[in-house]
Amino acid sequence: MAQKAYSIFRQAPHPNGGNHILFGRLFRATSRTVRTPFTVALVLPLLLLAAPYLQGIPTGQAVDEVLDALSRYARQELEADGEAVRFFSSDPSLELIPFSGATDQVESSLRTVDPSIGVEAVRVLRTGDEWHRPEHLEQLYAILTNVESMEGIEYYSQSRERMRTFFQESYRIAGPDSSERVPPDSATDPSLSDLSEGKHTFYAFQRDSSFGSNRYEVDVRRLGQQTLALTMTNLTRMYYGIFPAVSPERFRAEIIVTAANDGLVIYGTTAVGVISLFGSEERARDSFRNRINALLDWFESRIERIVTLQARVLCALTPPSVSLTPPSVC
Repeated sequence: MAQKAYSIFRQAPHPNGGNHILFGRLFRATSRTVRTPFTVALVLPLLLLAAPYLQGIPTGQAVDEVLDALSRYARQELEADGEAVRFFSSDPSLELIPFSGATDQVESSLRTVDPSIGVEAVRVLRTGDEWHRPEHLEQLYAILTNVESMEGIEYYSQSRERMRTFFQESYRIAGPDSSERVPPDSATDPSLSDLSEGKHTFYAFQRDSSFGSNRYEVDVRRLGQQTLALTMTNLTRMYYGIFPAVSPERFRAEIIVTAANDGLVIYGTTAVGVISLFGSEERARDSFRNRINALLDWFESRIERIVTLQARVLCALTPPSVSLTPPSVC
């Protein structure tokens, strides 16, 4: 999915370097050839109404500025393959985190599981949209807290050479020792503005194709103005087939999303302290790689849903006399 995710949002570049698929404001998507009194009458009042609020909107970084934190080799790999990937063991020294302010924090968090296997990956979605804006950050936050939407996510199995469902079940539970399913409650979840530099903690049950049924602690937190993070820690022993493979609190997964003014940079890492793999180290390594792929694919699929919905809304609100770029969005 990585290559698809990287390319699907790169079509139809704007003459000024942007990309007008989704989230573009109506007046940004109109053809430059349309200069009718109706268009002026429509857009001018909207601009005047929005003017008092525009001064408070942060400018944000561009995707390429965010990627400056990576090495040249990592950026070349990202451009060529749609993602950059690294494996690590024992003492994690992470190379692909696009938000440099989080590196020490994440490395310290991963060391607590005393990892024997680890993987990190970074991808880019060049949507051309202003994800750093507060209303879009709220959408990203809503995705990260919606673990129910992970259910049914697929990944490509190299060993089986076909797509497989990774998360067969995924939902919130009442507490760390509970199996009671509870619905996500946006009324009790803190808003992103209330979160500030703190974190929102809840608990989840997941049944996956590699390690069966487990309970997790889930933390969602904010890292600076443009970056959100999701952390998942296992609360139960994880089994690889019939073998106990990972003790409680020895598995950790992180998803870090940096919102740019022209797209998103998505980073994921998994670190695991394994008990014993009984000669299945290579397969287990693939399983953890599959997990981070599944998590990144999940996030990208939710972005694609938002993007598609926004495009449909834009098409519905656009007068027939206005030509959109590209026409395929309608």
